[in-house]
Amino acid sequence: SGEKICAMYTKLFGVKTVTFRYFNVYGPREPIKGPYAPVVGLFLRQFRADQVLTVVPDGTQRRDFTHVDDIVIGVKSVLLTDSSTKKLYELYNIGNNKTESLQNFITVIEQAMGKKAIKVMYPMQQGDVPRTFADVDELIKDYEYSPRTDIKNGIGSFVSWFKNNKLIK
Repeated sequence: SGEKICAMYTKLFGVKTVTFRYFNVYGPREPIKGPYAPVVGLFLRQFRADQVLTVVPDGTQRRDFTHVDDIVIGVKSVLLTDSSTKKLYELYNIGNNKTESLQNFITVIEQAMGKKAIKVMYPMQQGDVPRTFADVDELIKDYEYSPRTDIKNGIGSFVSWFKNNKLIK
């Protein structure tokens, strides 16, 4: 709905609008509990409490995990660039431009935490998709966007932040 409203304002009033779609964002200050907590925060909370990681369905699903620093780079590249020559209405995906399996993602978290996780696999839930991928070609073409944080470094810095803020014992 938000995208359609932005496009409508551009069309009706000539107002320049930009819409961003973020893909599986993780990093410092993300929620670690509640109905809208992303999977990374949930996993770190479960690790902290020595709880079982709940994996739906079997960990083979793939996601475009994007560190918050890369989100900031993408947004800044658009909003801080002279856009007088750009389109009036812009819509961009911001992601890592590659996918990781959830199982591999858990392995990276285990390495950063220095311990193995106990996992339980649940059946696929209604509405789950096997793969998400942020096609960032338009953002690369228009603004030379380039995600810089790989999974290992991103999770490593996120876990360090949690430990330094005493959110993980």
